[in-house]
Amino acid sequence: MSDTAPTHSVVTLRRGFALIGGFAVLLSAFLAFKPDWIRPYTPFSVELDHSFGIREGIPVTVSGREIGYVKMIELTEDRVVRMHLAVDSRYRHHIHRD
Repeated sequence: MSDTAPTHSVVTLRRGFALIGGFAVLLSAFLAFKPDWIRPYTPFSVELDHSFGIREGIPVTVSGREIGYVKMIELTEDRVVRMHLAVDSRYRHHIHRD
């Protein structure tokens, strides 16, 4: 008569893989919402008269390439919209002051 039940070491190994896999999924989800930790970003501020359709978290693109995201939007006392951007540091030299 053969015993087909998994041994203690096999069960422990499966639990270890499940634990590592679960941790990897949680870490990936956490990092997805913290892009500043994944790569270095350079902060920029832009002042506009209006901000129709712009909201926090949307991507900042140049020529169709995503280079950052809108970190925060605020309305100043002068009724000017100030957007705080986080631009991937690899592209900061493409941003110029007007």
